[in-house]
Order: sequence, then structure tokens, then C-alpha cells
Amino acid sequence: FGNMQWQMTLVRIYFGFNWTGHFTEKLFADSASFHHLEQVFFNYGLTRYTALFVIIGGLVELAIAIGVGMGFLTRLAGFGGLAYVLVANFFGGHFFNGYTWNSKPNGRWEYILLLVVFFGSFMLSGGGKFSIDSWLISRQWMPKCLLPLCLTRAGREALTAQQ
Repeated sequence: FGNMQWQMTLVRIYFGFNWTGHFTEKLFADSASFHHLEQVFFNYGLTRYTALFVIIGGLVELAIAIGVGMGFLTRLAGFGGLAYVLVANFFGGHFFNGYTWNSKPNGRWEYILLLVVFFGSFMLSGGGKFSIDSWLISRQWMPKCLLPLCLTRAGREALTAQQ
């Protein structure tokens, strides 16, 4: 387990669990928080089924936290994180506000770009050795049909060569 593997593991865990505050405010906070988010989503143009969109957003963020943070179906979770960040920030208007992330009001797209790069990297590379994917695969508990959601083609070929 080399230094680069540890570094990417820590980065993966951070970027996954960074979503905890996001999904908890949508799924587990009080009704005032939920209604506030309904209004935010409404202002983004989601004027129908707004409560459903808040719940779906929270469930997607929970899946990203588990998938990327714990390394479970990591490539799929990386794709989900990438797509979610792009869609949410298109509707949220961050792409149209400029670059620097901490500029007021509403932030900008600098941090969004960082998320896109990292979620894209997890989509391309998978969770690495310190992940639930790796643990399940090493015990041959991961169904073969799910391997492409965990490993690259090279990783699957190396696994086949070992067996």
C-alpha cells in the first residue's frame, strides 16, 4: 500500500463524506429545513414535484457519500457524483457567476470544478485497495456483473489473470 494509494484513499474518503451535511439537511433535518430547501429548489426552476426533487437529491447525495466515501461501486458512485454536481450547479446558477468559489452571493464554480475533477478520477480509477470494492473482490463476494462498476478493464484483466 504505497503513499499514493494512501493519499487517494484519504482524498476519496473526504470527497465522499463531504456530502454528509448535504444529504442530512434534505433527509433528516426538521421540517423547517426541508421547506427551506423546497423553496430553494423552486427558485432554481423546479416548480413541480419540488418536495420529491429534494428527497431524490438527498438520496443521491447519500449514495455518493457511501459509494465514494467507503469505496462501494466506486466507479458508478464517481459517475453519479460527477453528473449530480454538474446538474445541481447548472440549476443552481454557479456556472454563470464567475470562477472564485467564495465570492458572494451564491458562490462560483471553482469548487465545483474541483469536485468534477475528483469525482471523474474516481469514475475512471475506482476505489483502490482500501475500499469495500477491494474487500469484496478479494473474497470473491462481488458479483462478476458488478465488476465494471468497481474496476477498470485493466483491473478486471489482472484479476482474471490471478485466478
